[in-house]
Amino acid sequence: MPGPYLISRASAAAATAVNTAQAATNDSLAVASGAIQVPNDISAITAVEGAFTVSTWTATSVGTTFHIRLTGNGVPITQDLAVGGLSSITSTTGAGVAVLAFSLPLAQYGIAMPVIRGNLINVSFFQCGGVSVGTWSGEVTFTFQ
Repeated sequence: MPGPYLISRASAAAATAVNTAQAATNDSLAVASGAIQVPNDISAITAVEGAFTVSTWTATSVGTTFHIRLTGNGVPITQDLAVGGLSSITSTTGAGVAVLAFSLPLAQYGIAMPVIRGNLINVSFFQCGGVSVGTWSGEVTFTFQ
């Protein structure tokens, strides 16, 4: 049985607007790594785990849903994964710090996200809808099998 391979990508902290991509091109040590090359001996992603962190609220009463988007010739079609949301009802900016951890054990539910061997997957993160939470970043680990 090939794999499993655990491959991570992270984004640098930035105040990215709602519905604007934040590229996840770093590895876990913040080294620029670019797109993920799908290993040649696997055919699917079987789990997705990670976290989003907010280091500074830049507005009051914020809230959004976080998504991961996979594009490139390593996936048959664009894949969008909603992983959770954050909100803060506060009257002071900069007053909150939050961590949103998530785990999507796809294989547990009989799901495998198909990938194309040897090709590239681009990873990006989004805040979808709502009010931008401020300065945030994310990291995700994919289990390829």
